[in-house]
Amino acid sequence: MTYGKHPVWTNGAPWYIEACRRLGLSHYRYRFGDWLFQAVERAIQMLKDRTEDFDDHFPCRRRERILDHVWRWLNLFQLFSKPEIISIVNNIKGVMIMA
Repeated sequence: MTYGKHPVWTNGAPWYIEACRRLGLSHYRYRFGDWLFQAVERAIQMLKDRTEDFDDHFPCRRRERILDHVWRWLNLFQLFSKPEIISIVNNIKGVMIMA
């Protein structure tokens, strides 16, 4: 593992518990309505919404490559979340506005 072992927080579904046990990871359960539950659900919903929005603009035309399409989008999303990339994009926008 690149970053070492970290505790895993889940909603308590049995397959998470078993997977953590087999991997030797500490497992914790958050309860419905807790702040952590709400934060995780909000993050997942945001990711789903953005994935759907991306697919609306750039639909995958070949059904057999749909997972590859989503994987590429997630990599692009991660790339554009990095501060140095955001700075480059903002600089380009500034140059384009001035031109």
